[in-house]
Amino acid sequence: MNKRGEELSTTLNENPLLERMDTLIGALKIGRPALWGIDEIAAYYGCGMTTAREMICKPDFPRAINITGHAKGRRWQPDEVIDWIGRHRETLPRTRVRRPRNHQAA
Repeated sequence: MNKRGEELSTTLNENPLLERMDTLIGALKIGRPALWGIDEIAAYYGCGMTTAREMICKPDFPRAINITGHAKGRRWQPDEVIDWIGRHRETLPRTRVRRPRNHQAA
């Protein structure tokens, strides 16, 4: 209700800004960063930095938000990245399990 006692009819579904804020608040509550950098993208997919860089250069990869004006300031919406990876998993390079090197004394 507002000051005049009138019922406010704005719901999350009617206001995209409120919906997005609710999503970001939920992400913060579970400890997930609101925006991902390339490190988080690589960690999510389980790949190295080179593969992550190749992924973000694809023309249909989600658009980055540049928070600093420099390439290192690019960030992505986690949900968009997760959806994109889900749609392209078959065409992306397979992640490899890294095995520790066998360091035997000679």
